[in-house]
Amino acid sequence: MCADARLARQWRGIENGGRDYERVCAMLTQSAEPPGVVFEISGGTAAAWEMGGGGTADIFAMEPGDTIRIIRAWTDIDSTDIFTELAGADGGNQTIIGTIKVPTRYLAILWATESGELIPERIEGDIQRVRGTSTEKSAYVMRVKNEMYRCSHDEVEIGDSRAIRLTLSSIQES
Repeated sequence: MCADARLARQWRGIENGGRDYERVCAMLTQSAEPPGVVFEISGGTAAAWEMGGGGTADIFAMEPGDTIRIIRAWTDIDSTDIFTELAGADGGNQTIIGTIKVPTRYLAILWATESGELIPERIEGDIQRVRGTSTEKSAYVMRVKNEMYRCSHDEVEIGDSRAIRLTLSSIQES
């Protein structure tokens, strides 16, 4: 899930009887294509992306603060180089999921089962892992340059490796 850090602090996932994760899963189930939805949290917008079942994803700042790419990769090569290549590869058919607003310019990226209570509203540096979550390395906060981000999904292949990707691209408000 991706949202403005201040909004993400309102997210409860499944923690302490939270039903936010259940709610977003129902939205994802109803929306067959693309594998993601934009939805409301406390008057703001967030994006949830289905990454092809349980597993890990990697976050890349393609153009720091302007383009963020989250990838779920399947590869036989255990090398950071192939993940970087998959993140940077030209995608063909991007499917637009929607647009989110990040007014604080701090973007929270977290596994949707997690509670956002521990997400800081401000960070030192460009990216910070959120400590104290139920699963280590399941939540991050990134400093971003703009307020509006278009969320899109695509798939890429390089040799025998493939990845699905969620891309957040900054857009200028008109």
